[in-house]
Amino acid sequence: GETSPLLSISAATPSSNGNYCAIVKGTYGATTSTLAALTIYKAEPAVQVQPLSVIAFEGSSATFTVAATGLTPLNYQWLKDGLAIENAIESTYTVPSVSMHDDGHFYQVKVTNLNGNIFSEKAVLTVRSIGNSSLGISNIVDGISRVWAAGTPGPVIALTTNWVTVASGSTTASEPSAFVLARHYCEGRVAIVGHDGLFSDQSIILYDGLPFLVNLIRWLNGEGRGMIFCTSGHSEWLGASKMGILGSNLASRGFALSSTTAPLSDATLHSASVLIVGNAWGTFTSDEVEAARQFVLNGGGLLLVGLGWSWPAYHVDSTLDDYPMTKLAAPYLAGWLDGYISDPANAFSGAPIFSAFYPNAEGARPKIIQVRYDGEAASLVASIQAGRQYRLQASADLSHFITLTNYISTHSAWTAIDRSASNALHRFYRIASP
Repeated sequence: GETSPLLSISAATPSSNGNYCAIVKGTYGATTSTLAALTIYKAEPAVQVQPLSVIAFEGSSATFTVAATGLTPLNYQWLKDGLAIENAIESTYTVPSVSMHDDGHFYQVKVTNLNGNIFSEKAVLTVRSIGNSSLGISNIVDGISRVWAAGTPGPVIALTTNWVTVASGSTTASEPSAFVLARHYCEGRVAIVGHDGLFSDQSIILYDGLPFLVNLIRWLNGEGRGMIFCTSGHSEWLGASKMGILGSNLASRGFALSSTTAPLSDATLHSASVLIVGNAWGTFTSDEVEAARQFVLNGGGLLLVGLGWSWPAYHVDSTLDDYPMTKLAAPYLAGWLDGYISDPANAFSGAPIFSAFYPNAEGARPKIIQVRYDGEAASLVASIQAGRQYRLQASADLSHFITLTNYISTHSAWTAIDRSASNALHRFYRIASP
């Protein structure tokens, strides 16, 4: 046995593993030391945890990790398709921004120490594209049956036939009930929403709110790289910080959501794919409006989120013409109406559930939605269907109507003037369609 104060094991192997102690004897007896554990690892490196294959969205990062044992120090060298990657010498390797060129390539790592080396298994990188120019408006409503917006939503209105109604109220909803519109504009895409409450966490977790908004943003993104900018500095009610669940979900899909700095310009929008303006009450300069338009002209996606009734309700000396969102939407010939959408027969917590979607979204039946009288003439705004013929009729007693004018519509809104209204004590109007 070993009788010296020092125990030395030469050429130790895993068979030497165990617990060791020393027994010390003297004139007056003996004592035993505490146990000391000896563990000998194989000298050559071994991979304990293999790197896993990764699926990543274009523009996001992809990380590969290995766990190895063996005589230290251990050295690592990552390879892509068998070729060494410069400066990739840690146990973890991250591709900072994947592209479609990385799709299908394999990554592995070589682990080396003084006694040998070993290659890990191969891990494949699969890249999913964010941009997809083939997405049509029908893709926005794929798998969607109901959406809901917390609060009191208002209607949106198209002033040209280029717009498509994506979502509207059911047949029992008040009219007009168009809530989401979308259109192509030159190389870009534009969408208008009738209430920022649609983006709240409360709304998103109900029904199909989350997939609907993800589909909408994917459509707006087109061939972009998934860089979503939200305006700030214009008293916006909706910003990136208020899109908790939506922002997290988009990030998991490779999108990046952030705030822009005011004012809007070609420089601030240079790297954006989608621009979101969330019910802004602050002024946009004409240069900013034009910068947003140029952004869309060049292929960007613009999402305008407003609430028509809220502006005049809190700005008693203003009209919707003064609403900053109206000015942003003007180049695309659409806007918001001063009114509410209600549907007591199809509602949750008092707010309507939108259940009609493209191509079955309810087209607004002819309806006069606004009448103003200035003492000399009556100004009427009607919601109609484009491409049809209408008659504006008036009556003093609801029994006998006379036709004031005929109109063949070219878009979904009609503004008419009745200069004979000053001669009547009472005036009733209706829209008739042959």
